[in-house]
Amino acid sequence: MKSNTAGYISLVGGFLYHLIMGCVYLFGAISIYVASYYRQYSEDTTTRFLMMFLPIRGVLSLILMPIGAYLNTIWPTSR
Repeated sequence: MKSNTAGYISLVGGFLYHLIMGCVYLFGAISIYVASYYRQYSEDTTTRFLMMFLPIRGVLSLILMPIGAYLNTIWPTSR
């Protein structure tokens, strides 16, 4: 039973990894459309304003990756 649990955790982790990596490239492609949508509510919204999310995402990755590494020591996926 324990090996099944590790397999499920690996599957969920792989799914989340690919979801996050897809969002990295997706946001660059749709930022123009997001800016035009938010421009309806505020004229100050520009693509330059939306590009501040790129460094924020990088900082969050730097903070959260060590937490993921720590969780991997608690629940190792391979032996």
